[in-house]
Amino acid sequence: MVLTPERITRLHTAGFADPGRAPNFSKTYLAGKIDDTALAAEVLTLLHDVYGYYGGSRLTVKTEEG
Repeated sequence: MVLTPERITRLHTAGFADPGRAPNFSKTYLAGKIDDTALAAEVLTLLHDVYGYYGGSRLTVKTEEG
């Protein structure tokens, strides 16, 4: 997936910061300030609006826990 200028603008609009030492955009969520449903909705919105995911193919999610 190539992040076009338009997609980067969408990330910024959603509150994400440009990459720093790591090559990833980031956003901090304070514990207790967002519930699981709101966080899931934000992740799905980003996948759709920024990365163009429409659910047509299997989605694989990886975390630092494996």
